[in-house]
Amino acid sequence: MDEMHFNRSDILLDLAMIFKFSMDSKNRFVLIMSGLPLCQSRLRLNQAQSLSQRIIVQYKFEPLGETEVKGYVDDRLRLAGAVTGIFTDQAIEAIGPHTGGWPRLINIQVSTALLYGAQLKRNRIDEDIIGVAAEETNL
Repeated sequence: MDEMHFNRSDILLDLAMIFKFSMDSKNRFVLIMSGLPLCQSRLRLNQAQSLSQRIIVQYKFEPLGETEVKGYVDDRLRLAGAVTGIFTDQAIEAIGPHTGGWPRLINIQVSTALLYGAQLKRNRIDEDIIGVAAEETNL
């Protein structure tokens, strides 16, 4: 289940009930939940405690660091067919603070900056374009 942080608390309670019955029978199933850090906080609440106790494996993604942001953006651009650097070093440095290093937000920021840069007919994206893209996307 994706975007679990958007689900209501009663969904977590329903999942806990399903797991309770599932654990007592031979029909076992695997549920993969994903969501932003808020999801983990909601699982710590008393009302979701029975579901939280049944989680066997957890993995928490950490935001990307400054050098990882550069590598991530470079890899995404390379996969899209870019053969030269499109973003200046200062632009790459400006992406991190606006996005907190979260890949989904980086994707939004970079896409918006590329669109804005294309409108301005720029060959390279600088930190000013990143700033405008951040304002447009509320990052």
